[in-house]
Amino acid sequence: MKNNHQVWKKGVILALFSLIFSACKEVEVEAGEAESNIYINLQHSGTTENLRSVHFFDASNGLTVGTTGGLYRTANGGQSWTKTFPIPMDTAKSIIDTTIVYNRIYFQNSQNGWILGTYNARTATSTTVAARKTALLKTQNGGVTWVNKNFDATVKTFTAIRFFDENIGYVIGNTGLIYKTNDGGNTWTQQISGVTSNLRDITIISSTTAMIVGPNGVLLKTQNGGETWEKLTTPGSRAFYKIKFINSLYGYIVGGGEGNTPNADKAFVYKIDIHGNFTDLTNRYYSVFYLYGVHSSTDGNELWTAGHLGQIFRSKDGGKTWSDELSKSQRSEILYDISFPTERIGYFVGDGGVVLKVDLDRE
Repeated sequence: MKNNHQVWKKGVILALFSLIFSACKEVEVEAGEAESNIYINLQHSGTTENLRSVHFFDASNGLTVGTTGGLYRTANGGQSWTKTFPIPMDTAKSIIDTTIVYNRIYFQNSQNGWILGTYNARTATSTTVAARKTALLKTQNGGVTWVNKNFDATVKTFTAIRFFDENIGYVIGNTGLIYKTNDGGNTWTQQISGVTSNLRDITIISSTTAMIVGPNGVLLKTQNGGETWEKLTTPGSRAFYKIKFINSLYGYIVGGGEGNTPNADKAFVYKIDIHGNFTDLTNRYYSVFYLYGVHSSTDGNELWTAGHLGQIFRSKDGGKTWSDELSKSQRSEILYDISFPTERIGYFVGDGGVVLKVDLDRE
C-alpha cells in the first residue's frame, strides 16, 4: 500500500512537471514570434564604406554606392552583397591617393541607369585632396557594365539626375549647375539656374515641369523644359536635401539646418504643391538636425523619412502624425537614402556600411 502511494505521488509530480515544462515551452515560442515582428532589421553589407545612395529593382535585387568607389549588389534582399568597381582608379604617376566618391545611383528603368561622382586625389605637387575628374557613369544592362559619359573636361560635382522618359533628363550639381539632355544622355546642354548654390535634388513632374532644391531654402521651378528657372519663395532659409513629387499635384521636401530662429536648425518635412505652396508636417523632429531621405506610397498616406543620428520616422496618415522608428533599427549612423521597390519592402543606407531593411509583412 505504501509502495502504491509512493508511485501515485511520483506520478502526480511527473504530471505537474510536464505541465510546467509545456507551459514554459509555449512562452518561449511566443517570445520568439514577438522577436520576428521587428520589421526593421540590419543587413550584412560586408563593408564599412559610407553608403550614399541605393536603388532596388524589386524586393530582392538592388545596388548601393558609397565614398570609396565601390558598387555593391545584392540578389537576396540584402542578406549578402558583392562588391565591384564600375570604373578603374586613375593610376597615372601624377595622381596619388586616388579615391572615387559616388554621390548618387539612379535608374530610369531596369536596364538604363546612372552613377554620379568624382575622382578625388592629391597630385605629386599638392597635399590637398580635391576633385580631379567627373564621374558620370551610364549602364544599359542593369548595372553589369558601366561607361563614363562625362562630356566636359572641366571638373564638376554632380549630385542628382532624373529622367522623364528615355530621352528627356536633367543632371544637377554644385555651384548651381543644371544640364539637360534630349537624347538619353548622349549630349547635354547647360541651362541657367540663376543661383550659385550646391543643388541637392530634382523631381520631374512632366515633360516641361521640374523642381530643384538646395541649401538656404533654394527652390527652383521650370515650366518650359528648363529654358528658364524661377526661384520660388520658401519658408525660411533652411537646407532642402530631397524633393519627391508623387503625382502632378504635390510632393514632399525634407532637410534641416541653416536657420537663425528657434528650432530652425532642426529637421523638417514639408508638403509642397505644384504652385509652390508649403504645408509644414514637422511635429516630431526637434531631436535631429537633418533628414536626407524621403519616401511616399503612391496614395501619399504612407511616408518614411530618415537622416541624422540614424533616425527613421514613419507616418500612416499623410504626415498628420508620425512614429519614431529608431527603437526598431537601433542604429546611430547617419542615413542618406531610401528605396522602396514595393509598398511593403524598403531599404535605408548610410554611414559605416549600414543597410537597413523594412519588411512590413512582419509588422
